[in-house]
Amino acid sequence: MAYYVHNVGKPANDAWWHQLLHRGVITTGFEGEPGDRGALTLARLEQGDWVIAWANGAGYVGAGQVRGADTYRYHPTSPLGSRSDHQHERGVTWSVALPSLAQAVSETEAGRRHPRNTLEAVSDPMVGERLIERLRERGALDLSSGLRVSGSDNFWLAGDAVLTLFAREGHPVSVAEAKAYIEQRVPGYKLTNTAPDLCLLSVNDRSRGHHARVRQGVKLRSDQDHPHDVLYKHYVPGEPRYESYRLADHGVWRLEPDHKGVPRLVEPGREVSLVDAAMLAAQEDLDDTVAAEGALSSEQQAREWNLRAVARRRGQSKFRHQLLAAYGHRCAMTGCAVVDLLEAAHILPHRLVGDGGHQVNNGFPLRADLHTLFDLGHVWVDEAERIQLSAALDGSEYEPLRGQPLIKPQRAEHAPHPEHLAHHRVRVAGQPA
Repeated sequence: MAYYVHNVGKPANDAWWHQLLHRGVITTGFEGEPGDRGALTLARLEQGDWVIAWANGAGYVGAGQVRGADTYRYHPTSPLGSRSDHQHERGVTWSVALPSLAQAVSETEAGRRHPRNTLEAVSDPMVGERLIERLRERGALDLSSGLRVSGSDNFWLAGDAVLTLFAREGHPVSVAEAKAYIEQRVPGYKLTNTAPDLCLLSVNDRSRGHHARVRQGVKLRSDQDHPHDVLYKHYVPGEPRYESYRLADHGVWRLEPDHKGVPRLVEPGREVSLVDAAMLAAQEDLDDTVAAEGALSSEQQAREWNLRAVARRRGQSKFRHQLLAAYGHRCAMTGCAVVDLLEAAHILPHRLVGDGGHQVNNGFPLRADLHTLFDLGHVWVDEAERIQLSAALDGSEYEPLRGQPLIKPQRAEHAPHPEHLAHHRVRVAGQPA
């Protein structure tokens, strides 16, 4: 076992020192090429050797033992999220560390000059032991029980794991595989950070809009070379998988404001209307609700959950019964008389109308599929009270409905309010009033 002093290089500041601790490495630069002087410097070390970290302009700041030769890694480019341009690294188990360079043990205090090279051997083991003891006396943290790695500045650990494993294995990487890779290289990493950090780094993660609201600098397009845009997420059953994001293969993902001004993810080649964005927001709310309710523990619970879902889709019980009675228990567009398929469709959201929102003239009974299409703006009623369809339904089984008159209720006062129909045409379907 030998002792070495290692110059941590630039930038000689707390942020870089903390990254070395969190990553569990020492690094070198030089030419940044495989087999260069930086690689040879790290190859000199034997497993179990001690390295004592020196920061220019500060002093000695920490110490740890070198890990096996298999922990050496060459980065073709500067590592993801790194504050330094060093491209060579080797694993170190840090044992003692000062939390700030401002607390560093100076040359005078240590009784030893600064290193003249990146890695310099300490010829007398007693000098090495004395340096480590000085660090402990200065109040260095005892990391022998493991360093807990967490915090927003360490998101890149998860991305680096995926990029490395994907390049090596050639297939998308699971969260579990990324965790195992990080745990092996960075003892003490808080594994629960892995999945959220992978989401942060994925161009097509559904929570990308949330990141844009809470983090500064998240750009609206994935072709703007933002450091967060490095992964592509595969939504597969069981557990999502990740690979490196490639613009040519995965296209440009972007964020556009929805009807509330909230950034929403838009996939390549797709134009999203305000209705689509609102539908996506509703789907996300539903996903959150299902996740919050948790798994169903019995068949009875599952049946009750399904019945509640049907009831929600059908609409308020009293309003639905009034509409069914007004229209003779038939769909107002198709005449379908299968009551179990009929839902109470509001023309205007009842909260916009106030007390009149649940009046019969603010709705009609619609078959479940037409209710969905009506709410999405693919079906509307024109000023002549005829059914119209969007171009998205051209050639579909719904096309025969185009131009057909809306079925009238049995009493004239129950007929749909013309202003409500006009509002739906303009605000939801995007048609002229």
